[in-house]
Amino acid sequence: MSIDCLLDTNSIVKYYHNEPGSNIIQYLLDKSPLANINILNVHVAEVMSTFYKLRVKKKLKSDEDRDKLIATFLQDIRSNKIKIYDFRTEHLKDTERVLQKVYTIPPPVKNKKKYIAFLGGFVTELKNFADVMDSLLLVAMCEIQYLIGESYLLTSDGHVLEVAKSLNLATINPEKTTIDCLPSSLDRRRIKRNCVGVKAICLDSETALNLGSTRTVDICETGACLEALNGNIPIGRAINLKLSSFNFPDRNIEVLGSVVWNSTKGLGIKFLQSINLSSLN
Repeated sequence: MSIDCLLDTNSIVKYYHNEPGSNIIQYLLDKSPLANINILNVHVAEVMSTFYKLRVKKKLKSDEDRDKLIATFLQDIRSNKIKIYDFRTEHLKDTERVLQKVYTIPPPVKNKKKYIAFLGGFVTELKNFADVMDSLLLVAMCEIQYLIGESYLLTSDGHVLEVAKSLNLATINPEKTTIDCLPSSLDRRRIKRNCVGVKAICLDSETALNLGSTRTVDICETGACLEALNGNIPIGRAINLKLSSFNFPDRNIEVLGSVVWNSTKGLGIKFLQSINLSSLN
């Protein structure tokens, strides 16, 4: 089971460029065992444009840094680490409902001292309305929640959050959420891990190339942390994992998984289906 997360442009940029909320986005992409990261195809160009803007504002040191971020972003899409979500044509009917909310729910207050005319009255200065891209994001999120169930929209845009709330969409504001406050389904600590060391042989799922043998640091029904392997195994790589007991080699499990995080300390694997740990005892 995976939990779909739909990210707006600013949220996905936080993964590549250190900003408030970056730790939450990095956690979801690199360590959460169940998070399934999605962006809309129309946001791909907007993300790339944002990297150019960061360079113009000198928040990136060089054109090379900008180009490297863009290349990494596109590679993460190609490797399916970030999935492109295309909503179904029949759900475009939700657009009218979303736009009605967008243009009747006032944006959050921006400046309490400056007054402007709004909807026939006077209120404090407001932040910008959600734009067309934001509206498409909300339409897609309505579809995802309808089709899939538990799912989350990640955005820090105050007006988008207000509209999402009125549509009963579950949201996460990465700039105001701590890892401890993430929904339990997205927390890698959700399932108690057993500090059990079993032998782990890693094979590339496409080529059957032996990537090396190691042991688990801990393991649960949906994933495992392995001791580090020699060589850099990229995040998103699909591997066949052969697990067996050191004391009872005939007790073994084969499971398909993918790399969700990788560091000098170890390797995080998310299983594509749950396993029965009792068969290794």
